[in-house]
Amino acid sequence: MLKLYYTDKNMNIDINFLAIQNPWWAGKSFKFDPVLAVYNSKKLKWQPKITDKIDLNRDNIYVLQGPRGVGKTTIIKLLIKNLVKKKKQEPKNVFYYSCHNISTYGQLNELIKIFINNRRKKNKTTKRLYIFIDEVTLVKDWEKGFGFLKRAGLFKNVTVAATGSLLAPSKNKLKIRKDLLISSLEFGEFLKLLNPELYKKLKANSVNFKKYHKKLDYYLDIYFLTGGFISAINDFNNYGAVKQERYSNYLYWLMADFAKLGRDIILFRQILEQVLENLGSPVGYGTLGKKTKARTHLTTREYINILESMFSLKTVYQTDAKGQIYKSKAKKIFFCDPFLFWIFYSHIYGS
Repeated sequence: MLKLYYTDKNMNIDINFLAIQNPWWAGKSFKFDPVLAVYNSKKLKWQPKITDKIDLNRDNIYVLQGPRGVGKTTIIKLLIKNLVKKKKQEPKNVFYYSCHNISTYGQLNELIKIFINNRRKKNKTTKRLYIFIDEVTLVKDWEKGFGFLKRAGLFKNVTVAATGSLLAPSKNKLKIRKDLLISSLEFGEFLKLLNPELYKKLKANSVNFKKYHKKLDYYLDIYFLTGGFISAINDFNNYGAVKQERYSNYLYWLMADFAKLGRDIILFRQILEQVLENLGSPVGYGTLGKKTKARTHLTTREYINILESMFSLKTVYQTDAKGQIYKSKAKKIFFCDPFLFWIFYSHIYGS
């Protein structure tokens, strides 16, 4: 992908620039799309049922949120292919853009306006437009920008679907925003994918689980290695192990996102090391930060919160009998998926 960086005052681009990420405008085959090529090459395929909630005939803004590598971009590309090939929508009415090379909502809004104005004013189309924005949560105040576009009437007869690897609760309360959480596979979904027959037997009401405990232990051991990430699951299914590049690629994505947020990568590593050292034990932010370059417990808490928003960590707080949460007391911090544990373990300890 061509990567160009712009300031808000220098968005000197036209529709031809946008065509780079939208090859279907020129009638090119989807089989050459790198994301779909990888998807089609895999034996095991998975699409979350939550995508059934995406109604492309409504003026909604769907925000698909979940960890890196869980398949959000693949879902977007499959939706685009379905619109163009099966629904026979005009290819030039379907717009895709990845936000990896922009940083402000002004830049993103300008790109969207170029597309909409080209279709509405230059080509005089009144048909529905489809806008797919990948990794929108990397763009600061993106929801604020979408609010401006909506109030300007530019999202009329337009469906927007965006993805984000950074949890972004709604701030501006856009009524047309619909959040969809896409997580890695739970063990039941994992088992259904690898052994659907066993899954069906276990779903029966009168099943004797003891009869299948050896098989369940076998699949649970695999799950503790691959977690619920489909790429890692496919690796194990094909090679009996997870490729090293799978770990390094995910770590690179996460560190790049962390750096784009303006945070210290060295401190990121130090805090992760302390999380691993205290895994499963109650610990305070001050204790976690003692062996790092974090100046205060507030910095440690901020980094933990960011990792939570990236769907990497989960903090479990102490509660009383009535369910009152005590965030100031020692808490337990876990990884959201076994695969993530191994990514960070290998990063810290080198094995």
